[in-house]
This record gives sequence, structure tokens and C-alpha cells, in this order.
Amino acid sequence: MGISKIVKLIFFFLIIKSVISCKEITKKEDKIITGNSIVLSETKEENTHQSKEYSQDKSINYDKKQNVNEAVNKIKEFYLSCYGYEGERKDEDNLWKKFTTNRFYQKTKELNSEDNYVLDYDPFIYGQDYYREVIRKTLKIKVIPNKKNEFEVSLNHFELENEKPTKVILYLVKEGDTYLIDAINSDKLLNLEQINKFSEKYQNIKEEEKKNQTIAKADNRNYQIEDYIGSYSYFYDMGKLDEIASMTIDYSFDIKKNDISFSGQGYKTNFDDLCEAKINNGVLEIYYKETIEGNTYNSNRTQPLFKIYKKGNDFYAISSFIKDGKEIKLKGD
Repeated sequence: MGISKIVKLIFFFLIIKSVISCKEITKKEDKIITGNSIVLSETKEENTHQSKEYSQDKSINYDKKQNVNEAVNKIKEFYLSCYGYEGERKDEDNLWKKFTTNRFYQKTKELNSEDNYVLDYDPFIYGQDYYREVIRKTLKIKVIPNKKNEFEVSLNHFELENEKPTKVILYLVKEGDTYLIDAINSDKLLNLEQINKFSEKYQNIKEEEKKNQTIAKADNRNYQIEDYIGSYSYFYDMGKLDEIASMTIDYSFDIKKNDISFSGQGYKTNFDDLCEAKINNGVLEIYYKETIEGNTYNSNRTQPLFKIYKKGNDFYAISSFIKDGKEIKLKGD
């Protein structure tokens, strides 16, 4: 009986060991796409649960290979179209607009503006010069494990003997049926935190403009150009440049029936423009016509330089070029 029990225990132990050995281990794919091929390597995946926020439309579901493939292929398409193209040079600005979210694109435009030119490099390759054939040959795109919506792009500019690959961390979101670049998390100016801050500011400006325009339309429904004839001014104080100098600009608006002038004098500003006016639901819209002297303030003839309207007994204006589009109160002469 003693031997029989021992045999039964050994048999039971072998069954338990077999069951444990056959237990499935969850794994995920660490996907790397190169310029010419796709390489897959396996890594262990932790048993984690995605949050509700992560599973929303703008997040990338890594449980579906198709989603990962589409996101990675979108990055590859962007880099090959913008930096590894063959034939004539593509319009880089339009490509950035096509492959990025609107808030990211608007942020890059802000950093490239004449009065705020701080993005003096290409954040997608961290440089300016490169060989297209080297980009095509060395481009690699990798899903970053345990990082929501992040992908690592690796490339060389010249393929020199001791050249280390340039690595860029992109943050993608899903909008509709496509994937767009929403941030560059390896860049101090364009990471997700900076993009979110800009997005909030940009949205507040748009809401303020919409609010002001609604108020203006209600108060000035029957106004014509003649109702705005007069001279107006606005003093814009941006604070101290240093212990001695201040950053201020004096804006002047001189509105006559057939002649409108708009001028500015002060910090990095010196212009005197001839303009024309249109009435839109009682709001006076001022458009650039030509520069009389000084530097051209803004030569865009399709969008108004500013809009003037009346609230109560006072006149106000909004302009995307003055005080970030916030409402300003004009002083009448």
C-alpha cells in the first residue's frame, strides 16, 4: 500500500507540472518598420488594463495589429514623402498640415512667426541637411512598449562612419479613419504638455472672438461705414524689455468715408498702411490695401486686419495680430 500511494503521488505531481507548463503566456509584438522591411520581435506583456481615457477614439488600440500597422505606416508615409521623396521636392508645409493635427500645425506656425521665430530647426529630423537616399535606407519606426500612442523614429542624415542615429519620439492620435501626429515628445517645444497648453490658449482666443463678434452683431446690426468715421487709437503695453526699455506699441486708426489709414509705432513696429473697409452685419472689417511707408504690417488681402464694433458708448476691436486676438477698447480722438 505504501508503494501504491507513492506511485499515485508521483502521477499526480506529473499531471500538475504538465498543466503549469502548458499555461499560455501573453506576449505582444514590438514592431519595427524599416525603410524596406518589417521586423517583429517578441517581448513579455504585463497584465494591465487600459483606462477609459486610453480607449477613447483618439487613442490607438494596440490589441489590434491593424491599428498599429496603420499608425506606423502613416509615419513611414510622412517621412518618405517629406524627407525621402524621389523626384521634385514636395511642399513641406502642406505635408506637415496633412499628417499632423490642427493644433500641432498651428503651434509650429506660432513658433515660426516673424516676431517669435524660435523653431529654427526641423523637429522631425533635428537638423536641416540630409541625403534623401540615406533617409530612405535608414528609416526605422518602432512602437514604444508601455507608452500610450508613442512611436520611436530612428534615422541617419548622412550615414557617416561614426554617425549615431537621430531618434524622435512621436505621439499619434486617431481622428476619424486616419492617424495624425499630435506631438513630438522628444522635443521641448512640441511635446504633448506644450501642445495641450497651446491648445487651451488657442481655444480660449477663438471662443473670445466668437463671443465678441456675437455681441458686436447684436449692437451694430444697422451700422454703416459712416457710423464709424473718426480717429481711434490703442496703446499696447507688453511690459519691460530690460531695466531701461519697455515693449510698447501705439496703434492709430483714421477712418474716413473713402480713406482709411492704419499705423503702428513702437517695439519692432513701424508701418503706415492704406486700408479699405467692408461692413459685415454692422461690424466694420478693415482690409490691407497698400503700404504707404515703413514695414508692411500684414499684406494678406483675404482676411481682415481687424474688426471694429460698438458696445454701449464705446468702440472695441479684435485682431489676431494684436494681443493674441483678445478684445481691445479703442480710445476715440
